[in-house]
Amino acid sequence: MKLTGLAAVKERMLQLRDEVELDKERGRPPNSRNANIRFYGNPGTGKTTVARLYAQLLSELGVLPTPKPPPPPQPPKQQLYVGYPYAPPPPQPAPPKAPPKDGPAVVETSGAKLTKADLQKALDGDLAEGGVLFIDEAYQLNPKTNPLGGREVLDLLLTEAENRRGKLVVVLAGYRTPMEELMAYNEGLPSRFPAVFTFEDNSDEELCEIFMGMMAADKSGFKLEDERWARIATRRLGRQRDAGGAGFGNARAVRNLYEQSIARQSARVLAERREGGAPDPLLLRRDDLLGPKRLDAGGSKALQELEAMRGLRRVKESVQTLLGLIETNADLEEQERPLKEVCLNRVFLGNPGTGKTTVASIYGRVLRDLGLLSKGEVLVKVPADFVGSALGESEKKTAAILEEARGCVLVIDEAYGLHTTAGSKDPYRVAVIDTLVAKVQGVPGDDRCVLLLGYREQMEEMMRDANPGLARRFQMQNAWEFDDYSSEDLFFIMRAAAKKRYGWDLGHNELKAGLAALEVERRRPNFGNAGAVNNLLAAAALRMEARTKSLPPAARADATPVPADFGEEHEGASDPGALLDDLVGCAAVRTKVRQ
Repeated sequence: MKLTGLAAVKERMLQLRDEVELDKERGRPPNSRNANIRFYGNPGTGKTTVARLYAQLLSELGVLPTPKPPPPPQPPKQQLYVGYPYAPPPPQPAPPKAPPKDGPAVVETSGAKLTKADLQKALDGDLAEGGVLFIDEAYQLNPKTNPLGGREVLDLLLTEAENRRGKLVVVLAGYRTPMEELMAYNEGLPSRFPAVFTFEDNSDEELCEIFMGMMAADKSGFKLEDERWARIATRRLGRQRDAGGAGFGNARAVRNLYEQSIARQSARVLAERREGGAPDPLLLRRDDLLGPKRLDAGGSKALQELEAMRGLRRVKESVQTLLGLIETNADLEEQERPLKEVCLNRVFLGNPGTGKTTVASIYGRVLRDLGLLSKGEVLVKVPADFVGSALGESEKKTAAILEEARGCVLVIDEAYGLHTTAGSKDPYRVAVIDTLVAKVQGVPGDDRCVLLLGYREQMEEMMRDANPGLARRFQMQNAWEFDDYSSEDLFFIMRAAAKKRYGWDLGHNELKAGLAALEVERRRPNFGNAGAVNNLLAAAALRMEARTKSLPPAARADATPVPADFGEEHEGASDPGALLDDLVGCAAVRTKVRQ
C-alpha cells in the first residue's frame, strides 16, 4: 500500500486476499488455487518489486508453503589432543548465522537469459521447496522469435507449473502486445496463467512524488529552490507517456531525470566557484532540473558555431524562431499553463555540401543545452541501414536504430531512398516508414529528434505518396531550407578550406580561377557546394603535383597552386555567354545572356 500509484494492482491484491480467506471458510485448501500470473506494463512501474511482495503475500495466505527455519547450530564435538587427553578444546568461533528468509524463495530472471538448463537448475535448487519464479520480458521466449531455446523453456515451464501447483508460482512480465502474442503460441499458456495484473503508467503527480521521494532518500541532503521545478520537470516526462507508445520508463525515467539534474547542478556549482562565488552545493535550482530558459550566441558555443557558418540565412532564422517558441513555452511552464506545441523533428532540404549534417550536430547540442535532449549526440544513417532482406527484419532494424538514438539526433540522409513508387511498392521499405510513423511521435518531451535530409522534389513526393502519418510527423511547411552558397560564400569557404586542408594561402587570381570553375559546376544539377569546393581543391592538388614533378622534393613541398591548376577549361567561364560562342547565328542570344 505504500508504493506510489498502482491503484488497480493494489485492488487486485486485496481481492486475492479476500478470495483466499473465503476459501478457508469453505474448507478449500489455499494451495489448491492456480496462482500463476501475468504482469503487463511498461518499465519502471514496479513489476519486480510487486513480484517479491506477491511471493510474501502468498506465503502469508498459505497459498505457498512457509519456508522451514534453518536447523539450530550443533555444538562442536569433543576432541582429544595428543599429550593432553583431558584438556578442554580451544574455543571455536561460532558459525555464522544464516539470515532468516522473509517469505518464500524468489528467483528473478528474464526471457533473454533463461535457458532450459538454467530453469532446471533453479527448480532443483532455490525453488525445490517452493517459491516464485519471476520472468521479466517473458515475450522473448516466444518460439516465433526464439525458435529453439524458447520452445524448450516453455515446454518445461508448462509441465512444472502444473506438477508443482501449490509449491511453485510463475510470474510472467512484459509489454501487453508481445505478451499476448506469446500467449497465442500455445493454447495451454492462457489457462496456466489466467490472472492478469495491469501496471498503469505513473501520472504526472505520481512522477513528481517519486522524484521527491528519491531526493528525500538521498543521504546527501539535496533540497529544491522551489518544488514547482520538480512538478514542471516531471510533467515534461509525462509528455513521453502521453505519446501512447510502449516503453515509457516511469520510475526509471525519473531516476534518469534526477541524475541529470545533479550533473547539471554540479557543473553550475563548479563554474560559479571558479568565478569566485560561493554557491550552495546542495541547492537544486530551476536550470538544474529544466535546463536554461533561453540561449543566445553569447552563452552557447553551438549557436556561436552556427552564426560563424557562411550563408544559411533562412536556417539561422528558423533556429531563432524555434528558440523563441521554446522560450515562450518556458514562461508558460513557470506559470503552469498549457504549452504551445513544439516538434523537434525536422526536414532539412537542400543540395549536398550546404551544411545539413553540420547544422544537425549544432542543433543537437542546442537541444541538449536547453534540456530537451539528454545526450545531444548525432547518429547519421542512410536508408540502407534500415532496410532488411526478410519479412520482419526492417521493423527490427528500424526499432533498434530508434532505440539507439534515445537522447540523440538521428539523421537520415537522402531519406527519400525509403520511398518506392506507387507502381512498385517495396514491402521492406514500406515497413521502415510504417515503423517510423509508429515510434516517432514527435510529442514535446520526447527524448529523441529525427531529421530527414534530402532534395525538395523527392522529399515532397515521398511525403505525398507514403504513409500519411509521415507527413504529419515531419511537416514540409516547417522544413529548413539550405540554399546553395553564393559566390561570396564560396570564396571564403574555398580560402579557408585551402588553408586548413593543404596549408595554402591562395591569392586573388587563384581564388578567381577556382570560383570560375565552381560557377560551371553550379549550372549542373545538384551542385555540391562545400563538397564541390573540396573536390576542386583535390583536383588542383593533383594538377599541381603533375606540373611540379620535375622539381626537387623540397621545392614540390613548398609549391602552391597557380590559376591553371584549377582547370584551363574554365578560363573565361565567368562569362556565361562564352558557352554559346561555338553556335552559329546566336549573337543576339549571347548578348542577352551576357546582359
